[in-house]
Amino acid sequence: MKNNLKIFLTFSLILFSFLFINSFVLGADTPNLKNANEVLNNTATGGGYDPAKKDIDLIIGRVIKTFLNMFGIIFLILTIYGGFLWMTAGGSSDQVEKAKKFIINSIMGLIIVLFAYAIVFFVLDILLEASGYKG
Repeated sequence: MKNNLKIFLTFSLILFSFLFINSFVLGADTPNLKNANEVLNNTATGGGYDPAKKDIDLIIGRVIKTFLNMFGIIFLILTIYGGFLWMTAGGSSDQVEKAKKFIINSIMGLIIVLFAYAIVFFVLDILLEASGYKG
């Protein structure tokens, strides 16, 4: 019972610190944060960055990045589920085999997605270069 209480208190302390980390780091002084954003925006526009500019390669890159993030989360969940199945197998070889299949398939899926990512960006780079587009 004491061990469970220690684990609960440790977890609660960590969670509490993450909930209020913004206040600890910034000193609960949020008006300075607005000023910092203003300074960063002025520096970026002075360096030639235009946030209103929407290039096709940036839009496609953001869409692909969003999908890859979703796929990464899916593969992480599948890998964790496979590990959970393996840990709770209790010596059952059928359950262990099922868990191995989940883990192997999720890793193979992740590799396929990474190769697709590389191919798409390679092809887009060649197409944009061949069309004379210099973004």
